[in-house]
Amino acid sequence: MLSSASTNREKLQKFYNENIDSLSELYPGITFERLIQEFESSWSKGPVERREILKDCYLEGASHPLNTFFSYLKKGIPLEYISGQSYFYKSEFRVTPDVLIPRSETEILVEIAVNYLKSKSKEQDTFSIADIGTGSGNILLSILQEVDCPCFAVGLDISPLALAVAKKNHFNLKYRMSPKHHVEWIISDRMGSLYTEDHRLFDLIVSNPPYIKEKYDRKLVHHKVDQLEPHSALYLKDEEYDQWFALFFQQVENKLRPGGMFIMEGHEHHLESLRDLAQSYGLDSENTEIINDYTGRPRFFTWKRKNG
Repeated sequence: MLSSASTNREKLQKFYNENIDSLSELYPGITFERLIQEFESSWSKGPVERREILKDCYLEGASHPLNTFFSYLKKGIPLEYISGQSYFYKSEFRVTPDVLIPRSETEILVEIAVNYLKSKSKEQDTFSIADIGTGSGNILLSILQEVDCPCFAVGLDISPLALAVAKKNHFNLKYRMSPKHHVEWIISDRMGSLYTEDHRLFDLIVSNPPYIKEKYDRKLVHHKVDQLEPHSALYLKDEEYDQWFALFFQQVENKLRPGGMFIMEGHEHHLESLRDLAQSYGLDSENTEIINDYTGRPRFFTWKRKNG
């Protein structure tokens, strides 16, 4: 035990100062204030505790929350997995190691989708939306918060554990959405389940699918992402890559309503070839576009289907 008790804040500051080099490598751009926020989020249970937790006395002991927090940091566990939450677009989302951590560049996809729906709302008063590979549900639920008119929405994922996270986020964020929305969560590989369970067409199909080639691209993936985030949401086998997307694009072509829009996030090295592949399955080139992310890299592929 320390001869004179220190506060959690002082102990956290000492840890930060002593480990700044390794923390900066594992958590690029990390600041002391960010560590404070993450510790508060991880171990506070309410607004009072959140304000007071750093004032508590620190006592040495393996069971102390700070020691647990420090052990996670030394292992490079993502801050979002430690706190169990991640901020995306305009909301906090629950995240676990069963889902990808939402990235800020994916907010561009949400913005494109919202702008499209708002432009269509001048001539249409209901929408149907599908989110393929929904994960935590961050894309679909962010879009629904911005749309007032009734929407039928479905989030699909091959992982039942990911869908469990999405359902919790839906429950937590329902108060921010129109009560006129109807949302379903379905286990499915791409859009396969919709062919047997739902014959409707969709006004909007969005997706952040696995788009990293397991061998060819893996060296470009941060080692902690590779080690800790779900591989089924990250990687496709190199030899199955084009075939996987070929089937996906066929499904999109069959399920997108005339005048509808498809928006997909993809890998900067493969997006143009995937666009060419999509066009070979009926996605006409006149209405396709590749959009860059915040760093100027190709990141999003969109297709607007012609009316009629």
